[in-house]
Amino acid sequence: MKILICESNPLLVQLMGKELMSEQNEVRLAWVSEEMASQLTSFAPDILITEVLLPHMNGFEFIHNARLQFPKMTIVVISSLSSNRLIELIFRLGADEFISKPLDPTQLNNHIQKAIRGKRNSFISNAIDYVTKI
Repeated sequence: MKILICESNPLLVQLMGKELMSEQNEVRLAWVSEEMASQLTSFAPDILITEVLLPHMNGFEFIHNARLQFPKMTIVVISSLSSNRLIELIFRLGADEFISKPLDPTQLNNHIQKAIRGKRNSFISNAIDYVTKI
């Protein structure tokens, strides 16, 4: 899978990248806001891992725009902010999974798989609803 990690903490980016690269994924890392937007467009990842508090960019807009640009992409959001209202907003903007910081990079793949399963279950549920209406 192609994975883009957008995080302002370079150490955390490296830890997440190392963990996911060991899973035989193609991983790209982005630290700076401008780099994130261009990497998203040029790389077209299957999975985007991003935080909300981004330097020089509104993380909420980034998540929303990523969802609009790549509707089938899995979006995993990580944040030290974890109020119920914030998490609800993140999901409304298109996130598939939310991880509260501090996060254990070794658990990242489990969160990604959970997001993918949730997306697959949602697709199956929508397909069943569509077929039963016919």
